[in-house]
Amino acid sequence: MNTDFDRLDHPVFGRHHLSLLEQLIVQFWVLLRRKALLGVLVALLWAGVVGAEWISAGAGAAAEQAIMYGLFALVLYVGLIVWMTLIQAVTFLRWPEGAKRLVYEVGEEGMLLRDETGVSLNIPWASTRRVALHGGFLFLRQASPGWRALPEKAFAPADFARIVARARRAERENAGK
Repeated sequence: MNTDFDRLDHPVFGRHHLSLLEQLIVQFWVLLRRKALLGVLVALLWAGVVGAEWISAGAGAAAEQAIMYGLFALVLYVGLIVWMTLIQAVTFLRWPEGAKRLVYEVGEEGMLLRDETGVSLNIPWASTRRVALHGGFLFLRQASPGWRALPEKAFAPADFARIVARARRAERENAGK
């Protein structure tokens, strides 16, 4: 469904200074989208439930051992998330200040992301597979592995609504590709 609202005949520009908290929010959102990590968490919780059932059934030492393995694995899982968070924070703090100041140019063909260090990234709408809004960000799943995040704060509310409408149209146009 093409409407005038989801067309971006003139480019929309936005500026944003990325903070550590915003970077971590984006990283956690992307991390939680990884089905393998979610599968591990579900398996760990399942091991704990099975162990509890075994204890109630009188399985004794085997059940206690299953629960201990489940708890150990859960602690490792949480430790992995904490470790990944620390690595992301240290990496972000080492970025040059110009790399944190972003300029967005969003048009009918796609989005151009630039920072003040001269690095740019062109993201065409044709590569957008999924769209999600979460925590003040528009997340775009690209055909190549990865998510791109567009902060709502970078744009006027009316412009951001039009960008979301254009992204959703791109998602519909690219469904099944």
